[in-house]
Amino acid sequence: MGKTLSEMMANFTHEEQAEIQEKANQLTAEEITLRELRKAYHLTQMEIVNNLGVGQNSICKS
Repeated sequence: MGKTLSEMMANFTHEEQAEIQEKANQLTAEEITLRELRKAYHLTQMEIVNNLGVGQNSICKS
């Protein structure tokens, strides 16, 4: 059986855990920003993919 996130995080120091949480917060904020921009410009995910030249999996959560 796999480990839970809590079990995995317990292996890191408090400083490392804080850095991980900070990066997770940053990524979440970036994802929300991309979603808001996409919707504000009334663009589909495929239009973004075509404009950026990336795979849909790169933006599929926006």
